[in-house]
Amino acid sequence: MFKFISDAFREISHVVWPTPKETRTYMNYIAMTIIVMTIFLAIAGYAFRTGLQFTKHVVNPAGQLQTEIIQEEQKENADAALNEEYKKFGIENNTSSGVTVETEPVTTENSQSHEETTATGTIQLPSEIEETQSGSVQ
Repeated sequence: MFKFISDAFREISHVVWPTPKETRTYMNYIAMTIIVMTIFLAIAGYAFRTGLQFTKHVVNPAGQLQTEIIQEEQKENADAALNEEYKKFGIENNTSSGVTVETEPVTTENSQSHEETTATGTIQLPSEIEETQSGSVQ
């Protein structure tokens, strides 16, 4: 074991270590290689992604149109669900002038007859109230 260690130290003494100038040169080679490879891989990734997108549109040219149709269907389904919720509470969705509320019939006793009346009113949405207030202030 002692012979092995002495041989190792003797070999280390024969090693020619690089000078500081050579070390900087090798470091610059490594840095430039990293920069070139980074640029190459970025360009290759962009080309690969663009090629896949092109292939997707060649295979399915209506891909964009289908996305718009799906979004429109989702909006219609959301509107229908919202209208159902309004109906549960007796609210009619009227997008042009806010939300109209119809209350349940109210019975008033008159000395001569019983009359049923329905009260109807309009609820303004918060955005409409702000518009009305800002319009009257100006």
